[in-house]
Amino acid sequence: MPSFRLLLLFSIIPFLHQANGQNDPDLNLEEVYSNFSLPLALTHCGDDRIFIVEKAGKIIAIEKNTGERYTFLDIQDIVSINSNERGLLGLAFHPNFDSNGFFFVNFTNNQGNTEIQRYQVFFDNPTLADPNSGLSIITIDQPYGNHNGGCIAFGPDNYLYIGMGDGGSGGDPQNFAQNPNSYLGKMLRLNVDASTPSNPYFIPAENPSSNPIVYTGLRNPWRFSFDPVTGDLWIGDVGQNLWEEIDLVPADQLDSLHNFGWRCYEGDAPYNTSGCDDADTYTAPVVVYNSNTQGCSVTGGHVYRGCKYPNLIGMYLYTDYCSGLIWGVRYENGAVTEPTQLLNGPNQDFVSLGEDAEGNLYVIGIVSGKVYAITDSSLEETYSLNTTEISCDKAELGSMSFTSDYDASSWVSIQLNNTDYSDLNFNNLNGGYYTLSLMNENNCMMSLQSSFTSPSIASETLDLTVVSDPLNPDNDSLVADLGFDHYTWDIDGIIQDENSNQIIIGPGGLYTLTVWNDDRPDCTLTASIFLTTNLDEINKPPAIKVSPNPVQDVLIIKGLENALDQNYQIQIVDPSGKSVYQETVTAAKLSSGINLNHLVNGNYLIILQAETNQDVIRLKFSK
Repeated sequence: MPSFRLLLLFSIIPFLHQANGQNDPDLNLEEVYSNFSLPLALTHCGDDRIFIVEKAGKIIAIEKNTGERYTFLDIQDIVSINSNERGLLGLAFHPNFDSNGFFFVNFTNNQGNTEIQRYQVFFDNPTLADPNSGLSIITIDQPYGNHNGGCIAFGPDNYLYIGMGDGGSGGDPQNFAQNPNSYLGKMLRLNVDASTPSNPYFIPAENPSSNPIVYTGLRNPWRFSFDPVTGDLWIGDVGQNLWEEIDLVPADQLDSLHNFGWRCYEGDAPYNTSGCDDADTYTAPVVVYNSNTQGCSVTGGHVYRGCKYPNLIGMYLYTDYCSGLIWGVRYENGAVTEPTQLLNGPNQDFVSLGEDAEGNLYVIGIVSGKVYAITDSSLEETYSLNTTEISCDKAELGSMSFTSDYDASSWVSIQLNNTDYSDLNFNNLNGGYYTLSLMNENNCMMSLQSSFTSPSIASETLDLTVVSDPLNPDNDSLVADLGFDHYTWDIDGIIQDENSNQIIIGPGGLYTLTVWNDDRPDCTLTASIFLTTNLDEINKPPAIKVSPNPVQDVLIIKGLENALDQNYQIQIVDPSGKSVYQETVTAAKLSSGINLNHLVNGNYLIILQAETNQDVIRLKFSK
């Protein structure tokens, strides 16, 4: 845990470099979880859960989707908390946790020493850890109650890294950090893939020495982390009196021995140089700040690699236990940028930062027992998957296109239903469920879903049949096909019924039926037929006739010789109910002929309306 110092006078002086550009994040904290007992670490195992480490010896799992929490592991009986910086201090899940169920914890045992143990989940209930499955990996004697380190993490090489403090007291009085034979004040690296009680760990062949030590000269590396994209190692090393520091080991230097200089140097300033080499022989910190003006105990953080906040991508965030400030730096072109103060937080007990499987970052208040999500209001990435539905007649299939209000980098992987695409436009899609998966050059993964419904009504026909009731002519009806979800009948445009596939024939007029299905209400099918008042009138031989029938060009109506001066309204209707010809003419003109050569071949109804009567004649037109 961090070192705590007695400060008689404390003030916060922000860095001169402020977040004022359009690409600078604008951080906020959102309280997401509370009521923990001295929480001091947060991590994930690759699924939708996050895990909170409580100092006394519990690990609490939280289902992010539901907020449900439960005790994942309880080892309070073997954890010592009899000193301010002792307890259950670290948690790391094996890179193959989903298959082997292994995870590792760093705690102070009842003898006051650092112990790393491996545990495993229950075989028949992998959501819970088996408290009896503990296997001790390594135990390291602690001469004092403080500076125990506590962080453990797996690197990109799949080795377990262990951050060890210098053993405590103050000023490293026994010079453990520079002693190559002591594990204190060091970063250790172990191969734990084949751990057994007789061989709990192996020394990686890449280690720069024949023991677990990879880096030396650390005072208390309370929190460190690996950039999940680049593999760079960031270390927050708590200072002594004046200087807090952030150290960096680039991914291509993980196998090289680094000496960060403590106790010879605190930050980049001399501290106790007795027996020390020249300053340029040590690996200098990449960030240093003053303990008396900007905090008192640095809390190392994480590089943001989530998808939600583009302006944060690639930025390393860290904080301080005392001040509540959060800063950000970037490692670009072989150099670390000047720190940017991103937040002056309301809480002054920020003991850890953590991340979930999606790369979202959190900060933990140990005294308040709260967990805050780190958000960025400068630019929150929004995505949409735009769809064009399949046309009702299926002449045009569906299409999708992806849009974003911000695109910091090109997408290097585009897959639709696991098929690779070269761009973000997808055409000629059949009905079905689709998943679009994208990955950008920052390894930021995202997934969107959408679906299309193929119109079940497309290319179908709608038949109307007149059904006569010989016992009761009032029940003569017009019947349509079954199988549609909705039926709407109208007569001359006035809706009569919206529930049934049949309608009782009532007043004469144009009967129109519109049908559709629930899956695509925009796709409708329509059929029309002109009917007189009832079937008796429909079947009554008409008083007039057309000649010739079939008609080729000129329509002549016979039977009007006794009323040549009377006016008639003639309307010709095609099979869909659409009027293709309408005019008011005298009986004399009807008898002499009307030119219809504009019609296409087919069957038609002629509706002849006089003042006192109406006649309906069926006509076939054929050129």
